[in-house]
Amino acid sequence: MKKSAMAAESLSEESPLSFKLFFIISAACVGLYYEWLACIAAIALLGFLLRYARRGFLRLPGDISLYAVLSVLIGFLLSPLWAVDKGMTVYGFFKALPLLLFLLCISQNGDAGREALLKLIPTIGIGMTLLSWPLSLIPPLTHFFTVDGRLAGFFQYPNAFAALLLCGMALLLFDKSQDKLTLPKTAILFLGLLLSGSRTAFVLALGLVLFALVRQNNPSVRIATASIAALSVLAAAAYSLLGGDIAAGRFLTLSLRSSTFLGRLLYAQDALPVILRHPFGLGYLGYRFLQGSFQTGVYSVTYVHNELLQLLLDVGWIPAILWLIAIGKTLLSKSCPLQRKVLIAVLGLHSLFDFDFQYPFLCFILLLALEPDKQCRSFRPVKAAVIPAICLCAACLYFGLAAALLSFGHAEKAVKVYPGHTLSWLALLPEQADIPAMEDTADHILAHNDSVFLAHSAKARAAFSRGEIAAMIAEKEKAIHLAPYVLDEYLDYFDMLSYSIELFRSAGDADSAAYCREKLLSISEMLRHTEEGTSALGWRIQDRPELTLPASYAARLIDDTH
Repeated sequence: MKKSAMAAESLSEESPLSFKLFFIISAACVGLYYEWLACIAAIALLGFLLRYARRGFLRLPGDISLYAVLSVLIGFLLSPLWAVDKGMTVYGFFKALPLLLFLLCISQNGDAGREALLKLIPTIGIGMTLLSWPLSLIPPLTHFFTVDGRLAGFFQYPNAFAALLLCGMALLLFDKSQDKLTLPKTAILFLGLLLSGSRTAFVLALGLVLFALVRQNNPSVRIATASIAALSVLAAAAYSLLGGDIAAGRFLTLSLRSSTFLGRLLYAQDALPVILRHPFGLGYLGYRFLQGSFQTGVYSVTYVHNELLQLLLDVGWIPAILWLIAIGKTLLSKSCPLQRKVLIAVLGLHSLFDFDFQYPFLCFILLLALEPDKQCRSFRPVKAAVIPAICLCAACLYFGLAAALLSFGHAEKAVKVYPGHTLSWLALLPEQADIPAMEDTADHILAHNDSVFLAHSAKARAAFSRGEIAAMIAEKEKAIHLAPYVLDEYLDYFDMLSYSIELFRSAGDADSAAYCREKLLSISEMLRHTEEGTSALGWRIQDRPELTLPASYAARLIDDTH
């Protein structure tokens, strides 16, 4: 590998129109949140790389950002060796794959290409706001563009939409080539942010405006910036009052004692010991399935709402350290423009309170902001590389198809395409009409993931139907261990034990009846143990433990134990 004069010349090239369109479409397609969309994006990016390779060379970035992205991909590739879900963890690789391919693509165009894409971000945010706001008023489309009355843009999640708008504001307010349209554009972004109801983004936006006011040398620009921000707040409040929208009202509940904020602290508190015990992570979605075994409060979330912790939970310490180095290097660089540093700062801070980077498009923004290596090397692609590229496309189509089938409600077809798709098996589990089919579905789930409480609960029900009480007890206690705050699991266990006691008494098996009676008595102790294990934060959030046996069950407990 050697430096190339041709590569140096490409530094001034701008991203082609087709790549800009890809960038815009990526934002519009739910930010590529769904795995199947990430697979399609990966295929498109491979096509762009093939196009760049026809020039006779490709530029390879040699900076820390490349190693950071590679470490995530390698982490997901190796994670089946220790992942909680050995079937789903492969999707972590395919969701992260567009990041590597995007980084390679923007490296072919140099700084001019990066700048061209960065300039599109405010426009994308403005376009989303102006399109999604009126479309959200159309009843059939409301559920797509809003969540609980909060504007979500095309992201289907208000906080991720707010993160995009926050990025657009940072780029506009710290653009050296500001014009007369800068402040109106910023106002639209700020208005969209207010309609999103994102309190974290709101606080960061205020800080951003204040910092911009301090940095501005022109008094008239300072006054205009402050005025636009104030008018945006008033406009959003007026819209909220007139339209009955609840989004703006969320800002009235800003508090360090709010349930949402305390909930995020609770997630982090529970996750930290797990991170220390698993230096290589839990694999993709591992946190979602395992959280019941270590949570100290009532919650059920897919992500920990902190992207640094999520990275540690997914692929471990090494990728997290490399990403921190890449971000720190850019923030400390003297040659990196202030605009990019502010962009990284606001996006990074917002990601500490939400799952922004589960949207690959927001990761694209971070990669664009990171300072590139000025000494990128070039190499001539060999024809043999076409074969791995084709195989990668085929893998994207295969795994993407299974994920897409589930998204469109065809879980049965999804597991036929890819039998390791746990989420599809979970979707099928409640649909099983008979015990053998239910147990077969549960077995498929547990073959790849032993931490799904619903599967263990189904196995317990199947064992009970066959009269295998010992197996029922073992499976039910596994289910309760993985879902300690689900009262229905305890009540179901109670019913099966109570019935078993009667059967054993009728059969004259006093020893078995005594054993079931002992287990029945232990349910109260299990409930008490879970309550005592609830942390202080677990009692301060809105969803508090409800682990008291109903009066009818308490009465039965007395009858069954005498």
